[in-house]
Amino acid sequence: MGTATILHALTRAPERFASVVLGAPPTAWETRAAQCQLYEQLAQAARNMGQAEFTALLAGAPVAPIFAEISGYPTEMTPKYELLPAIFRGAGSSDLPDGDSLAKIDVPALILAWDTDPGHPTATAERLNEILPHSQLHISPTVTDIKTWAERAAAFFGADATD
Repeated sequence: MGTATILHALTRAPERFASVVLGAPPTAWETRAAQCQLYEQLAQAARNMGQAEFTALLAGAPVAPIFAEISGYPTEMTPKYELLPAIFRGAGSSDLPDGDSLAKIDVPALILAWDTDPGHPTATAERLNEILPHSQLHISPTVTDIKTWAERAAAFFGADATD
């Protein structure tokens, strides 16, 4: 939800940002409706199931190939269980700003995406890179490469990752 939050803030108050990093952009625009249906189904399931049953449901869900080799993935949800329906509905009721609004953003942006995750498709990251006038894109093909994001962001911001 961070990428959407940052992009909406940028369209409203771009003067408050010197540069931004956008991590794992979600489904957006024409691909958002299907994801919103999934979020609504998850919200209903979380509301109607007990926590153990819902956790088992998630544990049995398909995992994006990029994360398939991570033992124990996905992990349990960290928010309070009773908040999950509202969280899923909130995620499902949002989208990224429209392309015309994004094209007006005059702030450098680093877009970091990972491969093979339908909830965070590289197509969204690639489209953002086309729309945002001062952006650069990095797509991670492996979890090992995702672990370089802190260093990439630090270099983009002109800082040391240990700062």
